[in-house]
Amino acid sequence: MKDAMTNPWRIAPIWTSVAVSAAVVGTATSLAIPALVGRTITAFAQGRESAQLIWLLIAAVAATVTMGVLAAVAGGSGSALITAGIRRALSRSIVRTEGPGVDGVRFGTSDLITRLLLDSSALSRAVPIAVSLILSCASLLVGMVMLLLIDWWLLVGVVAGLLLLTAMLRRYIDDTAGPISTYRESQAEIGQRLLDAQRGSASIRAYGTWMRELARIVRPLPVLRAVGSRLWAAQGRMAWRSSIFVPSIQLSMVGLGCVSMAAGRISVGQLVTALAYSTVILGALDGVEAAAGLNLVKAGRSRIVEVVGSWTPGRVTGSPPSTDEPLEVVLDSVTVLGADGGPILDDISLTIPAGALVAVTGPAGSGRSTFAGMVAGTIVPASGNVLIGGVPLVQIPAAARAGLVVLGSSRPALIGETVAGLIGLGLGPLTADVVAQNARDAHIADVIDALPGGYLARLDELQLSGGELQRLGIAQAMARNSKVMVLDDATSNLDAATEREVVGALRAAGRGCTCILVTNRPAVARLADVVIRLEAGHVVSSTTLSSSTAPSSTMASMR
Repeated sequence: MKDAMTNPWRIAPIWTSVAVSAAVVGTATSLAIPALVGRTITAFAQGRESAQLIWLLIAAVAATVTMGVLAAVAGGSGSALITAGIRRALSRSIVRTEGPGVDGVRFGTSDLITRLLLDSSALSRAVPIAVSLILSCASLLVGMVMLLLIDWWLLVGVVAGLLLLTAMLRRYIDDTAGPISTYRESQAEIGQRLLDAQRGSASIRAYGTWMRELARIVRPLPVLRAVGSRLWAAQGRMAWRSSIFVPSIQLSMVGLGCVSMAAGRISVGQLVTALAYSTVILGALDGVEAAAGLNLVKAGRSRIVEVVGSWTPGRVTGSPPSTDEPLEVVLDSVTVLGADGGPILDDISLTIPAGALVAVTGPAGSGRSTFAGMVAGTIVPASGNVLIGGVPLVQIPAAARAGLVVLGSSRPALIGETVAGLIGLGLGPLTADVVAQNARDAHIADVIDALPGGYLARLDELQLSGGELQRLGIAQAMARNSKVMVLDDATSNLDAATEREVVGALRAAGRGCTCILVTNRPAVARLADVVIRLEAGHVVSSTTLSSSTAPSSTMASMR
């Protein structure tokens, strides 16, 4: 998968091939132009027929321009397709969550966005940079050979200048290699801190800690500024040195050419040709300078492969359990690590009976939401396995997993256009009766009926309370008819009566699912078949309530 993501010939073979071919032809015709100009001038000076040479010159110029336009169009299209292909593959890797690098466990949200947007774009420039580098070296070689054929003294002069410019270019590449990765990492860190602050904005306002939070957000800024200053300084040094040396080389070539012509070694046409090829040689350095862009490509590829490498290929090999019955959930020595490397959930082993209504409780920071994400498959443990119906969750393909386990959050995202589309999101067209039944089960039907347009009301025009949004999210989760339903604090904004009715609907016969409710509300826990309490990432108690209609199976093990 890594090779496919970083191989442009697989992602955009036609456009890439056209761009490379056009660039090669355009370079070849452009290299013929100085020789044709020199021969045309010589023919004029000697009074010979020059019409054929003029037409050849016009054809070479036209071909160069045409190939340049074609290379630009094809190269731009190819780069766009390559970028899209890399982003698609990288997004697929992230969504599949086949390794320990999801939901901020290893890579922060902002860091993933930086890799997805900036690094993928940098990687798409690998082919243009490589082609530019190869053709520039070819132009450099052809120009030097032509100078050697005209007058070897001219070649000595240009080589002396090239040695100085090459030394400057090498220094520039070395100066920019390391800081680029550090710059991207600092950008991602600041972005992640901003996202964290946005998530905790209510607490920041409540406790008046916005100045402290601001200081925390901008803490990486000095590093970003220092690295940025180094990059700008390197570019500045390269710019002023080039502005001195390049004109100096050109003036030297003019002087040497005039001396050679005065000595009778070259003609006027050859002088013009030599000066043109010296310009070609110096212009080729712009392409060679593009080699500095390989640092961006290298850094981008490394950062993308780092993410993709955290998902082990070939793990998605299992088949989902094929049954209409509720499924048992088994956690086998599961450990989930945080961004700092410390455990959020530590060596948890337990069995959740098929068809049970389970309440997962615990204080803030106990790992309840991580527990929910792990069971739902959005967080993959660093060690251990989550088994649904006896099949490891990581071995079930993402498409099949979506129909097996569903996760409802405390504040569902309003994705789509209408209320009916939100409830049936990702399920294809549902009948109005099915949508209405799920809304009734979630006790949101009366609210929807009161909306202008009812189930066809536009989401961007909704003004719903937190509890109403939660009930919409529960209706959306119910519509999946999944074998395991995980609701992460999805009833926190409901009043007691509505919450009791919603939980009752979840337990209703015919749902055929194992339901896990992450909650801190005692009323919900009392309605559950099994109550699991977490503290500091450990299961400290697991209770089967005798007053409930619990399944006959019990918690098999708990550590």
